[in-house]
Amino acid sequence: FNLWNFTDPTNSITEIRFGNFSNNGIIAFVDIGLDTLFVLNASGNQSWNASLNTSDGLSLAVGDLDNDAKDDIVACASSPTGGTGCNMVMMFNNSGSNLWNYTVGDDIGSTYADGALEIADIDGDGKNDVIAASQDNYGYVLKAQNTTTGSVHDISNLTVMWYLRVNAKDKDNGNIAGAAINSSQNSTGSWVNEWTDDTDSNGLTGWFSVIDYIQNATAKTNYSHNVSGNKTNYQDNSTVIDVPESMTAALMLPYGGTFPPAARKIECQNGTDWVDCPACCRSPGRQSSVQFVRF
Repeated sequence: FNLWNFTDPTNSITEIRFGNFSNNGIIAFVDIGLDTLFVLNASGNQSWNASLNTSDGLSLAVGDLDNDAKDDIVACASSPTGGTGCNMVMMFNNSGSNLWNYTVGDDIGSTYADGALEIADIDGDGKNDVIAASQDNYGYVLKAQNTTTGSVHDISNLTVMWYLRVNAKDKDNGNIAGAAINSSQNSTGSWVNEWTDDTDSNGLTGWFSVIDYIQNATAKTNYSHNVSGNKTNYQDNSTVIDVPESMTAALMLPYGGTFPPAARKIECQNGTDWVDCPACCRSPGRQSSVQFVRF
């Protein structure tokens, strides 16, 4: 059944959201022809409207931002100081008052798709925040619960993480089981331990999540990782790597120390090649051409 109709003045409705607004309003939508936010009640009558300056975007989100148990609205519009049509977040309370605005570096979302504005509790303090995705290549998290002052704090941090594991190998490319592997990062200028693990029978540690970089609206912090390893009868070794994707990093541990008799054999030099040394070659005169090899 058709309960009611509402005729859009410019035929340019772009976004529709449902919520609990004042004056029995339940439906919010944007008319980009009039650059206006409309809120309708359950009967299809207009509860209130608010100007969006100019708006060419499709981003609209609904949620309680002032802790009064009623829904508020954030929409994108162009900044009065300059913009292409959708570079500013406008926050309206449930009765249509514009409490605050926040300008980003470029359009929020796209003129062809929605979803660039969301309302959710990001920092776990029990209060909703505003999330905005901009074409300036930044994501913004706006801590926006101070309705009396309209204070907004950008607490954005984009953390890019990947998975890292280490493969311990000897100089002959053989896997080393039971090697103690440690990974540290130095984003603050000094090495801080991330994880420690022993290699398995295939010479592999488990997978661990590590940070590639952290980026906010003003700076990008890159992380380097120092991977080190040690095991009895091997020399300690370490290497510094970047982790731009999930990866297995190889760490070579050179031979060192004394291997038990069961792990040794003797080879003799036959021209330029080393071959298994028969007993007849193990004479004092041939010692300069004999080497011990771990196997």
